[in-house]
Amino acid sequence: MSTVEDVQDAASFKSHILALPPSTVVAISFHTPWAAPCAQMSLIMKTLASSYPPQMPPVISFLSLDAEALPDISESYEVTAVPFLVLQRDGKVLETVSGSDASKVREAVERHA
Repeated sequence: MSTVEDVQDAASFKSHILALPPSTVVAISFHTPWAAPCAQMSLIMKTLASSYPPQMPPVISFLSLDAEALPDISESYEVTAVPFLVLQRDGKVLETVSGSDASKVREAVERHA
């Protein structure tokens, strides 16, 4: 079962991304601790992550970032509201989902993973 890794700083984010093979999809969930929809998105992400068995190399990696604590990263992904999900592979954004609609998030992840 895969898990959602909570990223605390820009260096950890960069090292995690660089350590992944180019074929791995990265699901990056931007949130804030005070926004209620973000708590819902957190549960959605944990549920999704648990449905993917750990593999080597990983097919998908789930990350969670506080959009306000890491503003440079948030700006680089053009995050203007939270929750906000970015799916990327090999440094390229594949799709974004704004809001905490579980079906939209699940469909986006399944489409690319």
